[in-house]
Amino acid sequence: MADNPTPLKTLKAFAIDEKLIDSFEAAIKKSSAAHSRALFGSIETALSSLITNADGMINPNMINTNVLDDFQRSAEQILKNSGLDKQVEDVFKIFNDRISSLNDMTQAAGFTSATVTDFERFEQINRSVNAFAQRVTNGAPVIADQVRNATLSFRNDLATGNRVRFETLVDVLTKKAGILPNYAKTIANTELMAIDRKGRFIQSAQSDLNSLRYTGVLDNLTRNFCREHIGVVKQRQEWQAMNNDMTSGAVNVADYCGGYNCRHRLILWRPEWNSDVDVNEPDQRS
Repeated sequence: MADNPTPLKTLKAFAIDEKLIDSFEAAIKKSSAAHSRALFGSIETALSSLITNADGMINPNMINTNVLDDFQRSAEQILKNSGLDKQVEDVFKIFNDRISSLNDMTQAAGFTSATVTDFERFEQINRSVNAFAQRVTNGAPVIADQVRNATLSFRNDLATGNRVRFETLVDVLTKKAGILPNYAKTIANTELMAIDRKGRFIQSAQSDLNSLRYTGVLDNLTRNFCREHIGVVKQRQEWQAMNNDMTSGAVNVADYCGGYNCRHRLILWRPEWNSDVDVNEPDQRS
């Protein structure tokens, strides 16, 4: 079957696909929440041997300072072992579902020759899952240092005879530790969109569709780079040669568009279609 795309069919397929991406992002959010619950449960378990009074205050004694010393030593291991493996499993499934559905949009738009093969699909999944796991694992020691420093402050209070409220201790430590699941969610969302962009570049290379359009939502969170490029159509090689001009930590547009956690996309497009649609009007998620 020959390609039969139109700008209207492409934008309609893109809007439907946006809904699908929303569902993947919701699944990532749900997985992150489960990771947080598992992590917070591990922290509370590790601190459960602290001796407290009826008013919820921790007694300033050697037993309690030793408990906090043990917690400091185990903080990094707790971060790595509490829910992270499950989140990696969840992310693998989400990424697999995303890349498996990449061809659906292009088929719906009429780009019948633009496909992502099974080999390319598995290659991209493995790359993105490994990138996710590696970045989160690398982030764990940094966050563990923050947890340890907070723990040390409470420990020193006890060592100098001051009482500490158990509820306050748990609240501070879980907030510090909770940075990891939130960081993991950001990385997962970033890699999810990178899969989308890489898939479009693969589809472009396998067809005669050498142009892609920068598209997506325009609101008060939109970066300047994205604001300037929404509606812009360039050849695939031009997008691949660009970075996002960020003053710090510039990244390539082909993978990350405006930067980490960017919501914008590059979709297959024909330059002559620009006269048929208002390219300055952003595509909005409803």
